[in-house]
Amino acid sequence: VKKDEEGGLDKFKARLVVRGFEQQPGFDYGQTFASVAKVATWRILLTVAACLDWEIEQMDVSTAFLEGDLDEDVFIEMPEGLVEYFEQHPEDCPSDFSSEKICKLLKSLYGLKQAPRQWQMKLKKTLESLGFRQIMSDTAVYKNPATGVIIITYVDDLLIMGNDKQVIQGYKARLGEIFTMTDLGPAKHFLGVRITRDRNARLIYLSQDAYFTRILKRFGLENCRPVKTPMERNSLSTLRPRDDGDSASPEEREDYSSKTGSL
Repeated sequence: VKKDEEGGLDKFKARLVVRGFEQQPGFDYGQTFASVAKVATWRILLTVAACLDWEIEQMDVSTAFLEGDLDEDVFIEMPEGLVEYFEQHPEDCPSDFSSEKICKLLKSLYGLKQAPRQWQMKLKKTLESLGFRQIMSDTAVYKNPATGVIIITYVDDLLIMGNDKQVIQGYKARLGEIFTMTDLGPAKHFLGVRITRDRNARLIYLSQDAYFTRILKRFGLENCRPVKTPMERNSLSTLRPRDDGDSASPEEREDYSSKTGSL
């Protein structure tokens, strides 16, 4: 299930996911690290874009992990359900098909340990062919020295910013020719953060209201009243060490960890 920016149902998605947990290091995969844009980096760049009144456009790569090229030989068994599908649709079945055969992957698939890295390497190579270079402080951010356009990457989410909208549209069109992408237009949401602009005042506002609403609903607190401090008002007597043997239960510890971790 893919959810929209407000946490509602957007659409149902299906993916063929391989059993990457059965891969062996050094045999069918090597390096797996893939960087993403640092929070501080994209927040600073959004601030710069607001101050300079730059355009901020957003694109989403559909099935990004399927774009990566594999360096290793990776084999998988016939996907479950394929035999049943060909039995129901014999017109689609290849003449040499056999359920006993195995498949050699020509491209990356979801579930492979190297899939994120292979996608990032493919994206890096593509952006470099368009004149972009990684900035020194963050390898997930690219800048074109000739046009000044900056692209922030976070797996399959791209923010493209610069002072010339026509140039940005040109890059978007070129990327759309190379990858299957969705043009989301001016950036409105990025990584769960709502982006609101006041271009006349050259201000930008970042909000996670939808995320916090989901947290409140998750813990049954959507109807609670906001307070400035979580402590009880006008009373410190309830704050005391637990008595011996009065330790938190596993359920209480898990609940506490879930709530604090959500923040």
